[in-house]
Amino acid sequence: MEAEFLSEAQIKERYPEEWVLVRNAEFDDKWNVVRGVVAAHSREAEGIQEMQSLLAHDETSGNLARLCFRTLPKNTVVLL
Repeated sequence: MEAEFLSEAQIKERYPEEWVLVRNAEFDDKWNVVRGVVAAHSREAEGIQEMQSLLAHDETSGNLARLCFRTLPKNTVVLL
């Protein structure tokens, strides 16, 4: 099965309110994800951590990116 490249907008539409791990990620000149292949998704950030660890050592994964489409409560801080 061939990998399905999706735009950032398509990923957001398919996985609203989730964290998404993207492999073979392509970026614009400001390092925003333009498109890529969804490798994992979860309501919680920890849900994609294992897949990220596995793919980090896989040369065929290309660039990896984490996207968060969750609506965070007011006054919430995310540390990266």
